[in-house]
Amino acid sequence: MALTVILYIGCNSKTETEYAMPNFKEVSSAEVTVLSEELFGLSNILDVFSYRSHIIVIAYNRENNTLLHIFSKTGELVCETLKRGRGPKELNWIYSFWFDQDSGRLQFFDRVQNKTVDININRILAEGAVSISETHNQFPGWFTHICPLDDGNREIIIRNIHSEADTTGFVRIEMRDSSGNTIAQHKDFPESDPKKRFIIYGDDMVSVSPDGERMAIGTSWGCVLELYSIKDNLQLENVEYLIKPDFIAHNGYGEMTENTRFGFIDIDVTDDLIYTVIDNETYPLKSKGIFQKDEKRHGDNISIFGWDGRPVRKIKTDYEIKKLCVDEESGRVYAVVVDSLKRPFLGRINIGN
Repeated sequence: MALTVILYIGCNSKTETEYAMPNFKEVSSAEVTVLSEELFGLSNILDVFSYRSHIIVIAYNRENNTLLHIFSKTGELVCETLKRGRGPKELNWIYSFWFDQDSGRLQFFDRVQNKTVDININRILAEGAVSISETHNQFPGWFTHICPLDDGNREIIIRNIHSEADTTGFVRIEMRDSSGNTIAQHKDFPESDPKKRFIIYGDDMVSVSPDGERMAIGTSWGCVLELYSIKDNLQLENVEYLIKPDFIAHNGYGEMTENTRFGFIDIDVTDDLIYTVIDNETYPLKSKGIFQKDEKRHGDNISIFGWDGRPVRKIKTDYEIKKLCVDEESGRVYAVVVDSLKRPFLGRINIGN
C-alpha cells in the first residue's frame, strides 16, 4: 500500500491569512426544551452523544467521582458509572475517547496509564459496571485524539507537540491499518507560531462522519475549521479561517486580552453537514488575563456548514450550548445547555430535517 504524505503551508510572516466569519443567508430561531433537572455536580463536560433512546454525557461528577452519565431522552438519569482513579477499570482522566454510534461501543484511551477502557452502552445498562473491560496498550506517542475506523481495521491518531520540542520527523495526523502500518500522514498545522500552536491544538475538537469518510477538526482559541476526506486515504480538502487566534501565548497556557474571541465550542457531524456552536464574543476583563462576570450569552447558536466549508444555516437559541449531538432521524439536537445563572441542563432543540 502506498504511503501518502500531505503537506501545506500555514500562515506566516510573508503571507497574512485572512480571517472572516461566514455570512449565513438562512437564519432562524429555535427554543430549547429543557429536559432534565440541573446537572448538579457535573464539571468538565466534554461531550454528549445520542444513542437510541438515551443521551450519553461524558463529564466529571465531583459528587460521586464518576465520568459516564446516561440519561433517557426525556431527561431522567438512568446510570452513572466509570470511576476516576488509578485502579482496575478506572480512568486517570478523560484524555481521548471514541463512540461508535452503530454498536454503542465507547472507548476511553488513558495515555497516562497506557490502557483502553472499553464500555458497551447496551451491556452497561443491563449488567452495570461489571461489564467494563480494559486492555493495556503502548500508545504511539503523545496523542490528543484516537479515532478507530471500519470496526478497527483503520485508525487515525492525532498528536500535538510542545512549542520548544524538535519538530524533525514529527507527524501530526497519522492513518494506520489494523497491523499498525502507516497508510497516510499529515504533518503540519494551520498555525505556524509554535507557542500558539501548542495551546490551540492541545484544546481542539475532532468529529468524524458516521460513514467514516470525512473528518472535521475545529479550534476554540480562534476559529479554524479543517475538513478532510478519510474514505480510503487522508486528504485535506479545505481550511476555513473564521476567527484569528488573538491571545498572548505563554509557555503552555494562553492569556486572554480584550480582543480575544473564542471559536468553536463544539462540533458534531453527519454524512452531509457539520453542526457547530461558535462563541465569537469577547470577554470583559477585570485585570490582566482575568475576566469578570459577563451578561452576554456565549455560544447560543447552531451554525451549520457543508463539507465544502460553505455556510448553510444558522439557528439562534435562547440558551448557551456547551455540547451538542445531532439526531438526524428526528430532526432534533440534544445538548448540554446552561441558563443565565450558568447552571447546566439537558436540552432538546427541534431543527427540522
